Amino acid sequence: MAGQNTKRFVIAIAFWLFLAVVILAPLPYGSVHLWSYSLLTILVGISLVLWAVAALLHEPLYAMHAKYYRIPALLLAVVLVWVLVQGSPAVPQSLQHPLWTDLRAALGNVSIEGAISLNPDGTPLLFARLCTYAAVFWLAMQYGRSARRASTLFWAIAIAGALYGLYGLWAHLSGSGKILFADKWAYNQSLTSTFVNRNHYAVFAGMGLVTSFALTIKYLKRDMSGSLESPSRFINSLEHLSLRLVALVFIFIVIASALLLTKSRGGSIVTASGLMVLILLLRMGGTLGKRSSLGLMGMIAASGLVVFAISGGGLASRIAESLLNTDRNLIHNIAIEAILDAPLTGHGAGTFPALFHQYRGADFPAISPAFASAHGVYLEFAAELGLVAAVLYFGMLLLIVARCFIGARDRRRHQIYPAAGGAIGALIAFHSYFDFGPQIPGIAVTFAALLGVAYAQSWSTGDHTGSVGR
Repeated sequence: MAGQNTKRFVIAIAFWLFLAVVILAPLPYGSVHLWSYSLLTILVGISLVLWAVAALLHEPLYAMHAKYYRIPALLLAVVLVWVLVQGSPAVPQSLQHPLWTDLRAALGNVSIEGAISLNPDGTPLLFARLCTYAAVFWLAMQYGRSARRASTLFWAIAIAGALYGLYGLWAHLSGSGKILFADKWAYNQSLTSTFVNRNHYAVFAGMGLVTSFALTIKYLKRDMSGSLESPSRFINSLEHLSLRLVALVFIFIVIASALLLTKSRGGSIVTASGLMVLILLLRMGGTLGKRSSLGLMGMIAASGLVVFAISGGGLASRIAESLLNTDRNLIHNIAIEAILDAPLTGHGAGTFPALFHQYRGADFPAISPAFASAHGVYLEFAAELGLVAAVLYFGMLLLIVARCFIGARDRRRHQIYPAAGGAIGALIAFHSYFDFGPQIPGIAVTFAALLGVAYAQSWSTGDHTGSVGR
């Protein structure tokens, strides 16, 4: 009995520490600062070690075997090796960045070590971040194979999303002018919650909305069976609303209001797209009927109009101004030019600020500050790591999201998890073209956790992935 209690205690500590790391990652400004993402990496590493110890004590905790993820893992491994190669001085000088040759000639010192990367110091940072996100996905996948833990993870992220939304609403409506304990230095007229950039909070809020909406569908089907078959049945069943459904409706309204007060055009559009993809996936899998799907889409549209009228005036004016951002297009052009100059090798991890000054033209003044990002995840990744590495990395993510689509179509139980994973994958994919929000650690960790659960639940229980540990 003592041994069983010890085992349960270790498993509980491992799981709840991991859950705490995931929901707290967005708190310190999205974990963008050196100290916060360094701490995040350490805590994820500790969570991984604790999971390994717990799995040794209770083997079924290793619930997803290698054959179910070996191809995505192989693609990621190739990308990680390439990141290290880019930063290594051991590569032939013929492959090194041309500026290293110019530097040797200018200083008259042929012994200066170079690399494929323009900035080898950026290599360890990207390598550590990619490993951290992969570890979060791995842990969420292993824990999320249990339906009970999958539900706990989704609920925790939904509740955390509401809490971050409530804080953002308070900070914005009270006029505090602060993010946590620091004075707000950007986007003073927009809600940003604990993030600096309104677009970054918007994509985080979007994931929270999709998560809470998926849970709402789950409990509507469970607690109000048949209520989604027709409007009249839905209205008649409202008197049987459970406390969980009331809580989820509250969560959804809070996050939606906070999202619209960000005045982020892209964030609002991709969130609506994610919700629509979720409904379509649930319709494709049979969880929702045709009429209920159309009804839910109508409800989303109607709710959006109501909340928009109350709190979205700033967003309306921004959409009216322009749907295109000229500066963003100019930065995209810089990234494309950099890609064309080194399509296979790339310029190295973390080099975009230097690439901006190297490639910027008369569109930007000589004293313009360096842009730390290309404001487009795909272009920046390809410029820094090369087209081959970009295809492998995003191909890996595509395989995972595609598996969620398949799971949403084929599974008959717990279908909302792969459906939510596919919808959130689509949301992130859309947003990644316009901005770099998914590169923010607090967002990337949340995405990896949700996607890991969705991937684990995309496989039928008929697939022998190992016994599911409690």
